[in-house]
Amino acid sequence: MKKSFAIILGLAAVIAAAICVIDPATTSLGAGNRLRLAFSVVMCWLQLWASWYFLSSLREFKSGLRTAYTLIVIGMFLIIVPVVLFSIALVSGSAPDWLGIISAAVYFSSTLVVYLGVRRFAKLLSIHYIWNSIWFGLGLALLVAGVMALVPGAPIGIAQLVAWSVTFSLAATVVAVRIRHLIGITYNAAMTSLVTALALTAVAGLHETIIDVIWPDGLGWYSGYGITLWPYLLMTAFFLRAALQFHNSNRPLSNVETNGTFLDAVIYAAGLVSTPAAVDSALNQMRLITADMNSQSTLTAAQRLTLVEVYRELENYLLTKEPLRKITREDLRSHLTYDFQQALKAPN
Repeated sequence: MKKSFAIILGLAAVIAAAICVIDPATTSLGAGNRLRLAFSVVMCWLQLWASWYFLSSLREFKSGLRTAYTLIVIGMFLIIVPVVLFSIALVSGSAPDWLGIISAAVYFSSTLVVYLGVRRFAKLLSIHYIWNSIWFGLGLALLVAGVMALVPGAPIGIAQLVAWSVTFSLAATVVAVRIRHLIGITYNAAMTSLVTALALTAVAGLHETIIDVIWPDGLGWYSGYGITLWPYLLMTAFFLRAALQFHNSNRPLSNVETNGTFLDAVIYAAGLVSTPAAVDSALNQMRLITADMNSQSTLTAAQRLTLVEVYRELENYLLTKEPLRKITREDLRSHLTYDFQQALKAPN
């Protein structure tokens, strides 16, 4: 269902973009504006696609993470709204005053919403960091916006607006990098792509500011054909990639191999922990066992008993302290081998 819907969205984006370029009704817009309109349509569809994948994958997660990702998704979508509104203005042939006001308000709030989402994500993992502080973020954003007022030639209002947004994009990226370093391997790929997408929001805003300040009358074909939108286009592409990877990480738990060892059972449980540092002491016992083994050796009865206890410790953490995902004992154990399930039934 999800794959079919994604394919439909992709085809719709391609068709809509093609119509923008070749439809006779858009001829009056000029080649450059038609291409810019096509870029905007593709970005909008990519963002819709990513948003749907993210939000539809949150069912098995706890409310804190659902709130965090909902804020991130809303904020990332709001970032491209001004681009889409400008494209609509191109089609209509005029840009009313209210359009600029709405675009400014949306852009002003978008990166703040993303930052709040990433900040909430970090708090779920008990990450305490100066960049998590809302007062630090607000103070830095106001400081940078004020500095922009001193830059010769910077358009008053617009430059401060973009500076504010770039600062919050940077803050969100820094916090996301911190999350990426501490989060478990299951979420690693999705977080890497999300960090890249967040970094590109800062690049997009900074790039736009530089173009507006240094070349206020445009930069020839680079501005005329909408090529200046490339950071936004890359941003939406990486955000979609993050959504797909997050969706894949949320697939039903997979079974341990039929011939899997007691070590495989522990590794399976450890892979579900979102903050590996929280169970590092328990895993040290597993590391001691693997350090004593070679490729030909088998586990002794004492080693198997130790691994069962390590698994129980991991299982208890997943059931009572895991901050992101909702997991039940029955679901966890249903994917283990028969031998390991029997070992768990034995008295401690």
